[in-house]
Amino acid sequence: DILHLTENRNCLTGLIVFDNWVMNFDRCGPDLDVQGINLDNYAFLPTSRGRYKILAIDHTHILTEGDLWEDIFDPNFALTDAIYGYPEQFKPYVNYRSAIPFLDKLRNVDEQEISEIVRSIPNEWGNTQARSRKLTECLCCRADYVVRNLPQRIFDEADLFN
Repeated sequence: DILHLTENRNCLTGLIVFDNWVMNFDRCGPDLDVQGINLDNYAFLPTSRGRYKILAIDHTHILTEGDLWEDIFDPNFALTDAIYGYPEQFKPYVNYRSAIPFLDKLRNVDEQEISEIVRSIPNEWGNTQARSRKLTECLCCRADYVVRNLPQRIFDEADLFN
């Protein structure tokens, strides 16, 4: 089991929080019959003495499988309870305590910074000021939603209260 040999296993929880924030259906989507598990979107870099470091790669399939500029105007866009990025292989290495720092980072996401990033999307890709504002709003709303709802959805009660 390569995960057992991974030095930064605590990052697995961070990857789950991140993938849920951006609704990354490419690594491990909510419907395994449709999207499946794509472990090729993780890189395992050798470190020392037969150990590895996990890195997430390929963030090309996030937020929507459809037209982003249309989907962000759906009032329920950011409110899905679907679980992303949580393959069965990760479960032994993930717990609520390890999620706290990642949830705190997401809780404190900077709307201004998100706005600057979103505004940097080229106009040639269909971006407009109105779309930038809406996408920023969606990403901030999604961050709040994930912080409030993800822990109860993936951790059992015993883990939440220990």
